[in-house]
Amino acid sequence: MFRRCPEWAKAAGYAAALWSAGYAVLGLTWWLGWDTYPWGAAAEDPLDPGDDRDFFVMLQPGDAAPPVIVFGLAGMLAGLAVARGFTRFRWPVVAFGGLAATALAVILPDGRALTVLGYLPMVIGGLPFGWPPADWDSVLTWSLIYQFLLLAGGLLWAAATLGHARRARGVCVHCGGEGRWSRERLLRWGRVFAFAGALIPLGYAVTRWAWGLGIPLGMAPQYLAEMHRSGLVWAGVGLATFSAVGAVLTLGLVQRWGEVFPRWIPVLAGRAVPVWLAVAPATLVSVVLFNTGWQILQGDLVTMDLSNPMTWWPLWALALAGATFTYWLRRRPACRHCARPVLV
Repeated sequence: MFRRCPEWAKAAGYAAALWSAGYAVLGLTWWLGWDTYPWGAAAEDPLDPGDDRDFFVMLQPGDAAPPVIVFGLAGMLAGLAVARGFTRFRWPVVAFGGLAATALAVILPDGRALTVLGYLPMVIGGLPFGWPPADWDSVLTWSLIYQFLLLAGGLLWAAATLGHARRARGVCVHCGGEGRWSRERLLRWGRVFAFAGALIPLGYAVTRWAWGLGIPLGMAPQYLAEMHRSGLVWAGVGLATFSAVGAVLTLGLVQRWGEVFPRWIPVLAGRAVPVWLAVAPATLVSVVLFNTGWQILQGDLVTMDLSNPMTWWPLWALALAGATFTYWLRRRPACRHCARPVLV
């Protein structure tokens, strides 16, 4: 009944196949010796996180090219199978898609994507004043662009795999055929996730605010003095402030004002908040936050130093993802395709 491939699943499959084909071509350029290898450029990137990417920096393009080409070609075939609704070998395709989404969105990218997203509000707000001063040619490198290409591929494969897995299970591809959740249960779990997602970043925010006030919380005084001399400390204060704003917005996922615009907002007051307006940015932040936090956690586990507030970022990402998912489940309307209620 539900085996037919809907338009969104077809589009996700074709997009994943096209992305994979492009990735195979990119690997071929590495093999041919073209200057397109991103990790070599990363060594000179001012946003490069450093030693945790040494493996990729030292890996030669000719060595990285064959697995990338094979992966891209396999992804192209798997994406076409998803788009065409080919379910004969459905579970191998689902397994490949799950591994592809995980590798592209979590394992291969580094922390630069989160760095850009974190500084973006400050950059936009400071544009009229020429602040912060930066050589954008040295920041917007191919190495950085490659990070977002990986994230895009991971999200495409996540969408394609979700649709194919639902077809494999024989349930509605549009809603998953799940009607066993009650609004009260979703709201209860959503509050647990949202309050955890709002509490965890406060540890990071407090340390950066303390540094701005000259309090060497968790840092040697001489290093803090150097940060004040260079002005770098204010970038940390800005990031801390935006993380606190994000914590408040996370609470909105379980509050009335997260579903209906408050009265004090001009024009939009009283209107329903579009679901995508909350879900899309929260999903992106969850992915890049987990990616960055996982890499930081691995380094801190080696040194057994868990006092760094950023060590807890993977939990922050999971809490934000949980709050976002329950918010989406509560807000989505009844499925028009299978006539099955989403909430019970």
